[in-house]
Amino acid sequence: MRNTAYYLFFLWIGFGLGLIESAQCSLPPGQTNELVKLNDVKKNIKEIAHEIKKISLSITEVEDQLANNFKKYLQAASERKRIEKMVADMTKGLEANEVNLKVNLENTQKMLKAVLIKHIDSNKGPADLVAKKVILNSLAMQIEGVKGELLNSQELKRQIDDLRNRVLEYSRIEMSLKSLLLEKEEEKKIISDRYSEQLKKQMYLNSQYDKMRVELSNKKKKVFPEIELSANNRFRLPLESSQLRYKNNGEGIYIGHDHEMPLFATNTGTVVYVGDLSTYGKLVMIDHGRGLRSVILGNYKVIIKKGDRVNKGDVIGTTNLGLLKHGEIYFEVRKGSKIQNTSNLLERT
Repeated sequence: MRNTAYYLFFLWIGFGLGLIESAQCSLPPGQTNELVKLNDVKKNIKEIAHEIKKISLSITEVEDQLANNFKKYLQAASERKRIEKMVADMTKGLEANEVNLKVNLENTQKMLKAVLIKHIDSNKGPADLVAKKVILNSLAMQIEGVKGELLNSQELKRQIDDLRNRVLEYSRIEMSLKSLLLEKEEEKKIISDRYSEQLKKQMYLNSQYDKMRVELSNKKKKVFPEIELSANNRFRLPLESSQLRYKNNGEGIYIGHDHEMPLFATNTGTVVYVGDLSTYGKLVMIDHGRGLRSVILGNYKVIIKKGDRVNKGDVIGTTNLGLLKHGEIYFEVRKGSKIQNTSNLLERT
């Protein structure tokens, strides 16, 4: 866990230093052009992402319109069917009632005619005349009642006609909504096709962007070739210890120790940073010129300060175990912002 913390911390330190030094360095012309192209692709990706967002909103809007219009369509269809059933029921009842009324009227008229004929043929006195008048009045009232019901049937027919007109109106609404639904479905299909095209374009540009970024990154790495140092300029270890552990990727070196011992400057240079880093201990950074810097991190006492000039092998501090039985010092060399394979830069024995 401690090694991982060291590693992550130095990545952060290296990134900060890299930003400063990168700002002071210019890329070769070819890489500058490629960087411009890379930025253009990135800009296109952002524009397409914006377009995709707009298209997505359009699809949502059309889908909402489809849902609302479909709801209206179902309501219109339901209302039309309800009225059609009312018309069918009313028409059926009206037809049956009219038949009964016509039969009743016809029978009543026949009875009235028969009574009148009988009255003419035989007149047995005042009592008989009164009785016949009562019958005639009753039959006349029945006839008027039937005629009234027939008039009511005519009114019912007008109501049925109005309902049929409403059915036609709802049918027209249904047809209009159905046509609108088809238009919106076609509009949605067109927008969805545009959406798919933009997504494909975005995926393609993303792949191109990643490819160009990797290629540019590889070319940047070639700006810093493998460092070749003369025997006098090679680095020494900050501790005289046999407990060495190298990082898996061959960059920095961890040096273990089990007692207090002197800490040495790994090469000649100027101290550019001395400070405490929370639980990580002390950090000393020495600038050796030609873009080379050494970094020493760990739990130790420092006897130098920023700005001091040191020679290779000068004592710059003493390790401090405290209550621990074993300690560890981390050491790395950087060229600009890039960590070097530090073990390849050490003095050869």
